[in-house]
Amino acid sequence: MAVRFLLSLACAATQPPLLVEAPGSPVYVGPEPSAPVLADFDGNGTLDVVVVHAATGEVSVLLGDGRGRLRPRPGPRATTGIRDARWTATGDVNRDGRPDLAVASHEDAFKVAVWLGDGRGGFDPAPGSPVASRDSADPHTHGIALGDMNGDGALDLVTANAGRADFGFENSLSVLLGDGRGWFVPAQGSPFKIGRMPASLVTADLDGDHDLDVVTTNEASHDLSIVLGDGRGRATAAAPVPLAGQGMIPGDLDGDGDADIVVTTDDATRLRVLLGDGHGGFVPAPDPPLALGHQAWSLRIADMDRDGRMDVVAAGAPGHVSVFLGTGGGRLRAAPGSPWRTGRLPAVAVGDLDHDGRPDVVTANRETGDLTILLSHGMGRWQPLGEAAVKRTSAPSRAAAEQPPRCPAIGTAGSSGWSYSSRPADRRGTRVQGEPRSPRGRRSRPPRP
Repeated sequence: MAVRFLLSLACAATQPPLLVEAPGSPVYVGPEPSAPVLADFDGNGTLDVVVVHAATGEVSVLLGDGRGRLRPRPGPRATTGIRDARWTATGDVNRDGRPDLAVASHEDAFKVAVWLGDGRGGFDPAPGSPVASRDSADPHTHGIALGDMNGDGALDLVTANAGRADFGFENSLSVLLGDGRGWFVPAQGSPFKIGRMPASLVTADLDGDHDLDVVTTNEASHDLSIVLGDGRGRATAAAPVPLAGQGMIPGDLDGDGDADIVVTTDDATRLRVLLGDGHGGFVPAPDPPLALGHQAWSLRIADMDRDGRMDVVAAGAPGHVSVFLGTGGGRLRAAPGSPWRTGRLPAVAVGDLDHDGRPDVVTANRETGDLTILLSHGMGRWQPLGEAAVKRTSAPSRAAAEQPPRCPAIGTAGSSGWSYSSRPADRRGTRVQGEPRSPRGRRSRPPRP
């Protein structure tokens, strides 16, 4: 396995890079930017980027020009009123067709600020914002998501709560039901008990019933909590998965139509795939975990090379983002040029910033206060910006000539189905990424967020 991994890296190094840094990157935005969220915030058909600054709770909006460049939105920044703001999610909470923003504090309070987009790149507070997700004297939020938990067509809020209560970890999951106008109230039975010290949170339909479910990685109990939604805002815990994980993202990695999970383990240095059975159960993929070469808490799944198979994007300390391409049969190879350097302590988002039909990568780098923009050129072949794509022919010899050199396949992941990238939340789940963080210990310490 190690030899095959090294051969894959060597082969990737001989090809033009899958990603290249955009002109003007990195873009300085100010101290402690949170994980980025991507959406068309100003309504011009081009993806924009929003980050929230942890120390001040201010919102930075960077408008895309459709060519991979970002510029700060003119005017003063909105201030959410949330201190130690680390967790962000985007979706249309008031059903006006404009993306909105939800922001949660890390350790200041169990509260979520909800800000409504005005369609011009600005935000205004929703009625009743901020909303309390949990009543506790020692708050500690470790994840936020937006999704329709009760099937009424309005987005709801989900938070993972890791604060202390009665000298023990809070260990709970809050579900706040939205009314479609920006108001949120706790669901019946919320908060729900989960494993000890939840570290990250994702939502997806895990059991194929078209209702949204929740997964958390739990640091203290060394497992994953699987919480199945009933479509009415209530939840039931399924059997936990005995795996000590840190970062996490769902996706259909084996092409069977069921949701699988990608999770980082071993101090966030290895990537493991859990295959879903379509009923809420998960088993480790048969291949060994994939060594990343760096820590990674922030993950995305997207078809980076447009071959119909899902690929994995992983970002983390000290300042790297890696891409592993699915090659079929649940295997991976390192993308040409991977890994790429970013600013320090990055969190990642994926979306098409330059309208070429290929996913691009944005990282918000907490310790360096900037954004790194990496533009994709698809299939690992060098193609200058603006150059027309090479036309394909059905002749076998010509098609074979246009394929990049084949590299050894490694690891597991792969087929098409799910792509959690830059779009706002819909009923299937939240496009959201929390802050990169150390998997050990409860209180923050450098380089942890």
